[in-house]
Formats: sequence, structure tokens, C-alpha cells
Amino acid sequence: MRERLQQWNIPILDSRLDTGVVVSVGMGSTEECIALRADMDALPIQEKSGLPFSSKIDGIAHCCGHDLHSTALLYAAKMLKRVEKEISGRILLIFQPAEEKLNGYQSVISTDVFIKYRPRFIIGLHTWPEILAGTIGVRKRPSMAASDSLKLIVHGKGGHGAHPHKSVDPVCITGYILTVLQTIVSQNIASLDSGVITIGKITGEIALNVISDSVVLEGTVRSLDSSIRKLMQKRLKTLLSDIATGFGGSCDVEYHKGNPPVVNDAMVVDRIAKAGKEVLGEEKVIELEKGFHGV
Repeated sequence: MRERLQQWNIPILDSRLDTGVVVSVGMGSTEECIALRADMDALPIQEKSGLPFSSKIDGIAHCCGHDLHSTALLYAAKMLKRVEKEISGRILLIFQPAEEKLNGYQSVISTDVFIKYRPRFIIGLHTWPEILAGTIGVRKRPSMAASDSLKLIVHGKGGHGAHPHKSVDPVCITGYILTVLQTIVSQNIASLDSGVITIGKITGEIALNVISDSVVLEGTVRSLDSSIRKLMQKRLKTLLSDIATGFGGSCDVEYHKGNPPVVNDAMVVDRIAKAGKEVLGEEKVIELEKGFHGV
């Protein structure tokens, strides 16, 4: 990426990023500035697509589309450089690292590029397989959900698998918790609203004949609305603790807030839609009816 940008004589700003890149295109004769942003990290997943452009590194793949995002931004940089003399202000192109870990944005902010250049707005995109290739989907209302992390530690009393009556089995408690988790959404959130609670990791004792002292569950909580976000956090902390207590155990609930929902600026969306219709055609720009809980 850096090599291509340097080949095209696009200056890389001294942004002190270890893996990310921030570049500038434009004459800079005015203070007018906007930014284009793409994420550029991969996931710890083995790609099995068999496509000619699939990952060449075992256990690491761009299964969330970030390679396409970075490629699109790289191409935008090349095209903008060709018309640079027509850009009186400045366009920042931000290749952001570590989006999946929810901390890459902090590394970009810490570079002070926003303080120095003060972009009026930042434009980003994400691939989405539910709309046709060559189509632009836009949305003025909340479009991407807040993503919070959840860690539950279910405590019981360990023992031998042959004597469960002498123990408090945290695996048994966990089974009830997994069922009740889904009622937080179904019984507390209006049918026209939405929220998602997902447990993606469960760990306990490694021996098959041992009742462990504890079980750890980890997952995510997603919501498009701040009031629903608060509601789910509250219900998680009260309901799960009561369930564990009823079985003679306990449950620690660790809830960590991630990024808030993405709410797009209506003016910017209108400008993107107008440009898209002029370049691609009226039918190629669609207003998305729903926001997304994640990709």
C-alpha cells in the first residue's frame, strides 16, 4: 500500500501509525478539508473460499471485506491525485488499522491529524452482500449498531462428576443463562425495535469427569438505539445474577461499552446519493430501510 501511494507521488503524512496510513491529496490552498476512511485489518479465520484472491496466510483472512475497503480507498487516492489541481482544499485518506479490536480509531485520533486539518466530515463504506454489486446503499438514520462486549463468570462449587449433589454445577447454571439471555430481547424490546445478544465463547474445566468451579461466557451486545442499549445492560446485570443465586451459585457480569451507533449526517448522505446517481444512474442508489447490527 505504501509503495503504491509513493509511486503515485501521494504524500504520506507523518502520522506515527505503526500499521495504518494517512495521506493527503489536494492543493491545500484553502482550509476546506474532508476525509475518506477505510478499515484494513483481517480476522483470525481460515479462508476456504478457493477464490484466486483468497488469503495466502494460514489462519488469517479478510472475511469481513476490509481488503476490498482498502482497495477502494487506494483506487480513490489514485483517481483523486489525477485531478488534484482541481481540489483547492484537502482530502485526507485514512487507512485505519485494528477496527475489529475497536481501538484502531484511537490510534488515528492520537496522531493529531484531525486537530491539524479539521475535516468537516468523514466518509466511509462497508461491503454488504444483500445488495447487488455496483449499487450504493445509503441511510440517514442509525445505520450501524453499537457493539459492546460481555463477559459472564458463573461461579459454582466444583467436585467429582460422580457426585453432582455435593457440588453446585456452573455448567448447569450456564445452560439456564443461555436460554434466559434470549428473553432479554424477546420480552423487553418492542417488536419493531431490535437488539442482539450473542455468546461466542464458553470455557470451563478441561476434564470430562470434573464439575468445575466456574464457567466463563464471552460475547457481544448490539443495538441501534441508546435507550435499548441501556435497557439490555441493566437487564443483563440484574436477571443473570438472580438466576445463578437461585441455583446456589453466583454470576459476575462484566459489561464494556464499545463504539456508539453510527448515525449518518443527512446532508452528507444527500450529497453521496446525488453524486452516485449522476455517475451510476438513478436506479443504482437505494435508500436502505434498516440499519445493520454488524458485518
